[in-house]
Amino acid sequence: MFTRKLHNSDPSKATKITDPDAPNYRMGDYGYGKQGVRVFQLKKEGPVHSVTEYEVNSHMRLRTHKEYYEADNSDIIGSDVQENTVYAHAQKHGLHTPEEFALTLTQHFLEMYEQVEESNVTVKELAWDRFGEQERQGYYKDKRHNHAFMRNLNITHSCEVVRKRDCPPLLIGTLYGLRIVKTARAPFTGYVKGDMFSEGDMADRILCTEVNASWQYAKVDGIDFATHWLKVRDLILRSFAGDPVQGDVTTSVQYVAYNAERAVLDVLPEVCSISISLPNYRHFPFDFSRFPPIEPKADVIIVNPSDTPIGIGYAHLDRLEN
Repeated sequence: MFTRKLHNSDPSKATKITDPDAPNYRMGDYGYGKQGVRVFQLKKEGPVHSVTEYEVNSHMRLRTHKEYYEADNSDIIGSDVQENTVYAHAQKHGLHTPEEFALTLTQHFLEMYEQVEESNVTVKELAWDRFGEQERQGYYKDKRHNHAFMRNLNITHSCEVVRKRDCPPLLIGTLYGLRIVKTARAPFTGYVKGDMFSEGDMADRILCTEVNASWQYAKVDGIDFATHWLKVRDLILRSFAGDPVQGDVTTSVQYVAYNAERAVLDVLPEVCSISISLPNYRHFPFDFSRFPPIEPKADVIIVNPSDTPIGIGYAHLDRLEN
């Protein structure tokens, strides 16, 4: 979450090949690729259709650095090749999960081009919901439409795969953009107070946040990625909300993040590391004191929600090796 220092950037991404004409310098992160490749799959099973859409970014790092040091493009695989390969790969293998697509696509690039030292692919699912899968969808609420869909912007499922030659792939699963709120059992008290504090203790409050989580797999074989992703989501939501009737006390978003991460590592042994960030979108009751008296309703609270400025809590939890 902290800004990465530019000085001596991540050594894991730095090249070991220096420019003979500039031996006092070292190139840090580098590479090239194609971003924002949209691929849409329509699958027909008789009259019932299903749709899947991905946005793919593909980056490569080559074995030599001739394109940087010598103005020699002879090893470069054009970014249009990467784009067209996405479509060919979709036609050959289909769109099942972002994780499967990224794993097989990175493997393809390394097998096809010997000059590629590393393939990095991110896949973001652009979700579509079938009409009739949610009760709020009008007269379709009791039916499921065969071939009509609406975009679901509530949450994003994505992943990143980094595959280096002769190394196992690194797979990061991600979910982000899920806005959630709880309206009870969310006190905020006991924190440090001084000259600059202004809000005061809150015995209870409306707690609104947005789930942004990423996790690393210790292995990638034999995993049902769709089920895993849903399990991570549900464990985070349970840590936030608690029992459906009584709920759980939430003292801070930091507490939610840590307990959600523990739950994921406890339940999913294939996950070795997880990071969660939770912004705190303030929801304060509107101040009517400046206006003529309005008789309040005992069971209604009018609130002024605010997206900025926001507080934020985050944590990163690793599984330690025995």
